[in-house]
Amino acid sequence: MGATRDSQASSYREALAEHLLLAELLTTLWQSSRVAEVLKPIPGQAGYDVVIDCEGRVRYLQIKSTTTGARTAQQFVHTRLARYPSACVVWAVLTRDMSAIDHFLWYGERMGQRLTGLGELEVARHTKANAEGMKAARPSVRRLPRTHFRRVKDVHELVELLFEFQAERVKRGRSGRDA
Repeated sequence: MGATRDSQASSYREALAEHLLLAELLTTLWQSSRVAEVLKPIPGQAGYDVVIDCEGRVRYLQIKSTTTGARTAQQFVHTRLARYPSACVVWAVLTRDMSAIDHFLWYGERMGQRLTGLGELEVARHTKANAEGMKAARPSVRRLPRTHFRRVKDVHELVELLFEFQAERVKRGRSGRDA
């Protein structure tokens, strides 16, 4: 997918990343004999994209995505996310062909704790300037640098961060690759 097509289809890519992430998480939880429910806010202005309840362990996730090799230096995070206990940002780094997740980046606290420090980050600005050439501030959105994220190698490590238990590692799919 070329850069122009990718940027024009950002909503599509975000939806694809969300579905890939949820599919990997739910499959891994299922293989670990865990049951999870996924809830989506409507309208989507709550500061998070989904809520996952895994046997009473609840996480509010804001999901971000890029592809491997992208130079994305930060993500924009809504300050409302800090209102919720166990909220986090999961950045899915997709393969170039967007057929799978290569790895994850994680920004969050332990189960039950609220995000700290979002209010201290730089206020985001709109990408388009007004007639005077000024890019208006977005007071409820912060620029969260990539350096604040922790690299997560696979979905099993992500499950451990999200729900604080180890996921069972089993062979997956026809390819037979270990998860």
